[in-house]
Amino acid sequence: MKDKEEGKPLDETIEKMNEIIRMYDEKSRPVYSAKSGFVDEIVEFPNLRNYCKAFVGSYYQNPKTICAVHQMILPRIIKG
Repeated sequence: MKDKEEGKPLDETIEKMNEIIRMYDEKSRPVYSAKSGFVDEIVEFPNLRNYCKAFVGSYYQNPKTICAVHQMILPRIIKG
């Protein structure tokens, strides 16, 4: 730590670091991301499978969409 080597008091540096930690903690939450428009929706983990099934089903109903097909291939399909 530069301040420690120079003999300066660390209280101000520690407070700045704690503020950065608080800001990161607040802004890394899913609710903050949704309110800020970074994500479209928050899905609870137990419901994630249903969302994946709906996504895959919608692709197969309309295969000319912009969906990346290679991302939906299962490993067992790739192996043959």
